Amino acid sequence: MHEIIVVGSNSLADYFFSVFFREVINKNIDINSIPLIFADPPYNLSGSSLDLKNNTTGGAFYKVNEDWDTFDYGDYVKFTVNWMQAVHNILTSNGSLYISCTQHNIGEILVNAKKLGFKLNNIFTLYKVNAIPNIT
Repeated sequence: MHEIIVVGSNSLADYFFSVFFREVINKNIDINSIPLIFADPPYNLSGSSLDLKNNTTGGAFYKVNEDWDTFDYGDYVKFTVNWMQAVHNILTSNGSLYISCTQHNIGEILVNAKKLGFKLNNIFTLYKVNAIPNIT
């Protein structure tokens, strides 16, 4: 089994990533053993206090503003590469990775997935009827 070593900032997300991958993936999951992984990583959209309490389209909107979702750009890319490399190692050769993301981070995910050897087959887009307008 390959050891995953995490190098990054001291953010809360890096801490959880490092603990999870050192304690769970490195010690308990064999390489090439998982056929399907669904990931919902941080989107890196925190950092402002945007809220739309009186929004009439789609209901009230409160932006996530948490430490675990706050990175500078370089740390976010590093974090993304680290977790994607970790799951790439444990996926079977014909396995699939589904990633929940937004238009704000899909570029970093796609570019780094290709660099890591993932093959892009499809992009599924969720269309929300009566969704809140995109203001972030």
